[in-house]
Amino acid sequence: YIVIGIAVFQAALGLMQYGAGPNSPLYFGNEYAKGASGTWLNQDHYAGFLEMVFPVALALMAATVGMNKNKKRQPSNWRSKLSFMSSVKGNKTIIYFSIIVLIILALIFTRSRAGVGLAMVGLFLSMFVFANRLGGNNVYGSVGTVTAVIIVLAIEIGLAPILDRFSVDPLEDLRWTIYGSSMAGVGSFFPLGSGAGTFPTVYPIFQPLELDHFINRAHNDYLEWIFDGGILPLLIFAMFLVLYIMGWKKLWIPQRWATFRFIQAGAGIGIFLMILHTLVDFNLHKPANAVFFAFMLAVFFKHNTEEAELVKHSRRKKRTRTKRMDHGEAMAAAAQENPAIPSQIDEPVEPENNR
Repeated sequence: YIVIGIAVFQAALGLMQYGAGPNSPLYFGNEYAKGASGTWLNQDHYAGFLEMVFPVALALMAATVGMNKNKKRQPSNWRSKLSFMSSVKGNKTIIYFSIIVLIILALIFTRSRAGVGLAMVGLFLSMFVFANRLGGNNVYGSVGTVTAVIIVLAIEIGLAPILDRFSVDPLEDLRWTIYGSSMAGVGSFFPLGSGAGTFPTVYPIFQPLELDHFINRAHNDYLEWIFDGGILPLLIFAMFLVLYIMGWKKLWIPQRWATFRFIQAGAGIGIFLMILHTLVDFNLHKPANAVFFAFMLAVFFKHNTEEAELVKHSRRKKRTRTKRMDHGEAMAAAAQENPAIPSQIDEPVEPENNR
């Protein structure tokens, strides 16, 4: 919740920055930002943070829609389900929806091509993961699933022209030149690499003459790490991907999901978006994004027994309730579970001598 609160603050600040213009004091003296950037120096890195949190907000909305505090199914009629949205508990869904809209708008006004594109990817992956699990176990049935898919596809169609016309990438042409010359450096120093953190000082040896700027990053974290570390980062990448896939396998259970499992799935999607984004930027060389990425990893890999604990708690409450029942109530409860058992027992007749 703290991280989501940070994202809400940053998204709101980014929108105010864009609305106030490039000379706004809300940029805190940042001369490089040209769109919404929050407290980041670079709007692409700002977009990287928002895209990690975005799927978690989607997960919380999917987990809370149509569910009450005790995580039980709502009545089967649609009127009861829709009336839930006006309750205090249903307002959580509205709050999460508002947060999602705010983050999407902030990502759009970053004018980051990678940010907008990865927001579309995150939305599509979230649809695939959550559409048939709304409320934990598909509270709204197939109709709710189809409706969620239609809404997501409509948003994707709306974001497509924004990606083409509004977002910009000033390094779009230079990146491929940087990648090609960096690969030459990788080949020269492989398999040991040039040394940790030496890219800014070693790369000028391989820098083409047409690049008349100081290049301090490869704008691809993986390529820069291999440039510096040789084969060792490759082994770490491979091990990480194996652990990440195993994490999804452990996370994905067929029965109803509890809220934290939704959060873990959202964190997993956010991790994947950052994995993709760092192919075209140096997000994980920024301490803030590296810290939030590590936090998402901790959430994703955390051992989750919430569903099992809920079942145990439910059984414990049922046993306690049964012990407290009198004889008639116990027989009535048993009759509901097994119709063959009579629901009522005649009261014993008191002898006339005792009347």
